[in-house]
Amino acid sequence: MRIFLHIAMALLLLFASAPPVFSEALDKTKTPGLTNLSLEELLQIKVTTVSKSPQELSQEAAAIYVLTREDIRRSGYRRLPELLRMVPGLHVAKQSANRWAISSRNSQSRFSSTMLVMVDGRTVYSPFYAGVYWELQDTFIEDIERIEVVRGPGGSLWGTNAVDGIINIITRSSDDTHGTKAYALGGTGEMEWETGFRYGASVDDETHYRLFAKGFQSDTGEYLGADESRNNGLAPVGNDADDDGTSGMAGFRMDWTRGHDDFNLQGNIQQAEINEERVLVGPTLLPNEIDSDNYNLAFNWQRELTDNDSLKLTTYYDYLDRTDDILENEEQVFNVELQHNLTRGTHDLSWGAGYRYYDNVARIADPSFCGPTTPCFGVKPESKNLSTYSAFFQDRIHLTNTLTMIVGSKFVDNEYTGFEYQPTVRGVWTPDNETSYWAAATRAVRTPDRVNTDGILDFGAATVPIGDKDMDSFVAYTYELGYRKRFVERWAIDATVFYTNWQDTVQESSFGLDEFYGFEGVVRYQPLEDWLMELSYTYHEGTDDLKAGGDQSRELLPEHSLQLRSQYSFAKNLELDTNIYYVDDVNAINAVSADIDDYVRVDLRCGWQITDQVDLSLLLTNLLDGAHAESYDTMKINSGVPRAAMLKITFSLN
Repeated sequence: MRIFLHIAMALLLLFASAPPVFSEALDKTKTPGLTNLSLEELLQIKVTTVSKSPQELSQEAAAIYVLTREDIRRSGYRRLPELLRMVPGLHVAKQSANRWAISSRNSQSRFSSTMLVMVDGRTVYSPFYAGVYWELQDTFIEDIERIEVVRGPGGSLWGTNAVDGIINIITRSSDDTHGTKAYALGGTGEMEWETGFRYGASVDDETHYRLFAKGFQSDTGEYLGADESRNNGLAPVGNDADDDGTSGMAGFRMDWTRGHDDFNLQGNIQQAEINEERVLVGPTLLPNEIDSDNYNLAFNWQRELTDNDSLKLTTYYDYLDRTDDILENEEQVFNVELQHNLTRGTHDLSWGAGYRYYDNVARIADPSFCGPTTPCFGVKPESKNLSTYSAFFQDRIHLTNTLTMIVGSKFVDNEYTGFEYQPTVRGVWTPDNETSYWAAATRAVRTPDRVNTDGILDFGAATVPIGDKDMDSFVAYTYELGYRKRFVERWAIDATVFYTNWQDTVQESSFGLDEFYGFEGVVRYQPLEDWLMELSYTYHEGTDDLKAGGDQSRELLPEHSLQLRSQYSFAKNLELDTNIYYVDDVNAINAVSADIDDYVRVDLRCGWQITDQVDLSLLLTNLLDGAHAESYDTMKINSGVPRAAMLKITFSLN
């Protein structure tokens, strides 16, 4: 009954804030398209994540969703994981004030090792865990152009670990960010404060740059009861948890053109301190402080050889020094890839080759702490470097004016499992400009990582291996069917059904299920020019094969999730945006886990454009709950997501 009351309250809040339909005739002076792109324009957005070359979203044979710059601005969210809550079919769960579990279709854990995450093409997952430190991922959010999210495999172009999805965060060209922008934010529950500054200008007509700096102090979560967190009642329920964090970041981007050549150079440096608590040892909780230093540099070059022929070089270097009370971990990644795109008759061809070098040193932070009753986690050997070679090929064949087939594969040689191949066959049929049907069959691979192969437990006098140096890759076969349709100018639908079967994972995979299937659907409705609504629903089910024979149903993700978004502009300078999320319960998967109850979350943003240069916004999140759990961490103390309020003022000068 409680959950239905919450849903009813959320819907009342949404529709109480919405205008009557006849109000369209009251004000003809509002700026066209003030709320967002039209439904037709949304389907015509050029995306690059699926094909590594620009294609209209409606023409792609994949379950892809795009968060536009306007979606990001009007959400009010200040952390990248919170932005991703808005993506249908993507499961985002907060584990503490600075930890998230993000996944698509398969398991949900802090390190979802089957998701590939990129920022401007730079891979940001750690090869140590094959996961993402979401607490450390940041950028100047106002400069994000769009976020492309592919649900399902993309390893045929992007390589291993792009098994269940790809998140590609794309920032704006510095040509589009001239002028000065500064903001300040104060709040409680999620952020205590945040401030940022960006300046952009041009050197000449073909050379542009921007500089930015930002910093924040996050607030804390709330301690949960023993049935929702591994604090075993030692932490007073409802008190502030010791899981706040601070971060400072600065960066630059430069874009320039010389003849047929386009260049891009960008870099970031970040220092962060994050607090968290480990599972109890004896009668106490163990604090854990994370100190992180990270910097990266990326360079991209593209040459237009002819109208139908181009070359692209992508290269980056990423350094991370992450130390906590468990490990001192230093990682370096160098990556380079060359891609050639060409068109010959009815064939759009893409091929390329790449090389990645990974260097890692990981030491136990305090060996004196290790003992028979308090083993320390580590890796052996402490130092390791790995080289990965890759190549890919894809052919987009236009069989007719309405029917296109895509075939291709990624080929990878890595030092864990040797040669791997990841082919795909896709097709899309567009009988008219408003309709498309697509289908795909893909073989994707998740390769081992440092922890799974070299992990140990140090008992002081002896070490015990917990990794498997002979571990094979996990292979997934995924089959998908999709449908997109725009009805007149006000309605659009996007639906996908999928099935994935993992090979050689019988009770060995800590990161997923042996097979899973489901449905992802999105309906967009634009009742007025200045009012856009979106309803999405995701169904997920999975099973594990048992060593003794047979199978069992497992819930590693919510079986049902529902999202309702509304963006409405009262006038030229007043906005009201509402996000409502319903997430089904998830049962405990083992004896040391716990059930996660279903919940309804309502987030509300009010925006006021005071002048052309000054903008004020208020964001209220989790309005219906004092605090609730969204994910359970068996190794750390997860805290509840509290109510939060943030007031932000922005100054812009072009």
